[in-house]
Amino acid sequence: MMNIGFVGILILLFFQIYDLNPNSFWVGSAFMTVGFMGLKTFLYGSLYKIYKYGNHAYNDIQSDNKEVLKDIKVYVKGFDLFKQKSSFSPGISKTIYSFNLTDLILSEQSIILLGKDKSWGSTLYASPVEITNGHGQTRLVNVNLKGWKKINGNVEMELNDPNYKDPIRIEFKEEIDKLKQWLTKNKPH
Repeated sequence: MMNIGFVGILILLFFQIYDLNPNSFWVGSAFMTVGFMGLKTFLYGSLYKIYKYGNHAYNDIQSDNKEVLKDIKVYVKGFDLFKQKSSFSPGISKTIYSFNLTDLILSEQSIILLGKDKSWGSTLYASPVEITNGHGQTRLVNVNLKGWKKINGNVEMELNDPNYKDPIRIEFKEEIDKLKQWLTKNKPH
């Protein structure tokens, strides 16, 4: 998507500047190329860093009994970006609960939630969080599991994220039996 924008700006630059001064076209296009490459490097580097947090979390879990569930459809309820406890917190480690798919890593004591959103032909990742009843096993943000319930054959978890004022509810639409088994063992409702 960004490549199409880059080509469009270069064509616009060509038509506006080339007739006046051909040398300024080459300087302008070199400047635009360096700028777009820097922007793409920054964006892709940031996305890869978020993706890599999930790998670190997987390696941090000491349990041999861990299971990975991929591409589970979810529906996030009660998330409001403007209800943060801190209005400006620099960094990319704060999870923005705006995703429709998730990968889960189930361990004996916690669930690692790796949110992702597939839109516009690419996959965007949310910073992963660790869902626990107490202390976490990883370096991720530790989100407290308040409770869970069954809704229309799905499982809904209510979470307390330390970065947000209101609880966040996530409804899982797939892998229900495995989630219910883990939840019943770790957090009876």
